[in-house]
Amino acid sequence: MTEVTCGSIIQEEPQDTGTIGKLLPNTKLKLIDDDGKEVGYDTPGEMCIQAPNVMLGYWKNETATREALMDGGWLKTGDVGVINKEGYVWIVDRKKELIKVNALQVAPAELEDQLLKSSIIADAAVVGVTIQDEEWPCAYVVLADSVEAKKTTPRQIQDWFRPRVARHKALVGGVKFVVIGPICHMG
Repeated sequence: MTEVTCGSIIQEEPQDTGTIGKLLPNTKLKLIDDDGKEVGYDTPGEMCIQAPNVMLGYWKNETATREALMDGGWLKTGDVGVINKEGYVWIVDRKKELIKVNALQVAPAELEDQLLKSSIIADAAVVGVTIQDEEWPCAYVVLADSVEAKKTTPRQIQDWFRPRVARHKALVGGVKFVVIGPICHMG
């Protein structure tokens, strides 16, 4: 329900920090963990919105309504976000896209951003893969068009990546090279 998040926040002045802005008047936000407990400032959690523009429920679908709405009219958006003490909000990822590694949540977008800091990587996508009943991050990488990139192995990327992230965010699921055709200016 990202549309609810977008309809509840305004960006008053341009920011270069990646924030999507601050809450609109008469709008409340709380961030919750997987157990439904509220988390504090600067801690990622599922964004729950309470506002006049939040739906009352799904038409003739009580099951879906119970899954989406919490007591007090709080709507679980499915967005994972962070709010700071000044009230600025950032969207980190979508809850359904998170990878659960040993009960810890890993946001693919965070790992993709880290991979793209390498000059030998042109593009990257991270997904969860299951290995012996455990979920682990796996990176699909498009190498840059350079001599150095063409000599790179998946193991070298894993070794470069490992010290840059927490242990549970390592690419245990592997690195796979992807070759793509030409891309036009529209992507």
